[in-house]
Amino acid sequence: MWRRPILVLLLALTGTGLALAVNTCAHRAPEAPTPATGPAPASSPPPAVVACGQHCGTERWAVKTLSDDDASDVSSTVQDTTVAALTALPEPTSRPEAARIRSTEVTTFRVRARLLAYKREADEDVHLVLADEQDPDVQMIAEIPNPDVCQLACSSRFADTFRQARAALLAPFGGHLTTCTRWLEDDVRVVLTGVGFFDFPHRQTGLAPNAIELHPVLAVEFDKAGPFRAACRE
Repeated sequence: MWRRPILVLLLALTGTGLALAVNTCAHRAPEAPTPATGPAPASSPPPAVVACGQHCGTERWAVKTLSDDDASDVSSTVQDTTVAALTALPEPTSRPEAARIRSTEVTTFRVRARLLAYKREADEDVHLVLADEQDPDVQMIAEIPNPDVCQLACSSRFADTFRQARAALLAPFGGHLTTCTRWLEDDVRVVLTGVGFFDFPHRQTGLAPNAIELHPVLAVEFDKAGPFRAACRE
């Protein structure tokens, strides 16, 4: 007789458990779907680098435009010097195409000099002929790339600096820039800030004995306001 009440009680408890289980399942949040297996999708290719400008220069062109791998090593600390001191530096035995000659080519120099002449080169650089203030026979070259035309110059992080330097140089000459060498008819002193560079000698006007240059020029200042007179002659 006692077995039947116990059985009823067990059935009642079991039913309650099932109801609770069903109720719990009914309110459980749906699980996130299992992600599909397989190889990860390929990442998107990096955007193509679009070259700007046209081909202008060849020899050590990346170094001339501060676009080489060593450009980040160029010191921003400016060292004051003279044309005579720079032209007295020893000439290097070699000139690497895509690397800098230590320590001259990682130094930013500031030079006060006489500006003798300027012209537009075939590679679109502004070519400057400088003379030492104390001895006008001691000469060297400085160059400013063209960031509006030339490859590497236009993509260089110094493109705006080149642009400003060119504008500052040409302003007192009315913006005149020609392929003929324009020799100054006035005594003009200029302060140029630029990076040291050793070029290959090829009978350049104003070539220093050791072929040292400021290349590129980063800033141009005149000791007096223009306009200045200059005339074409070779």
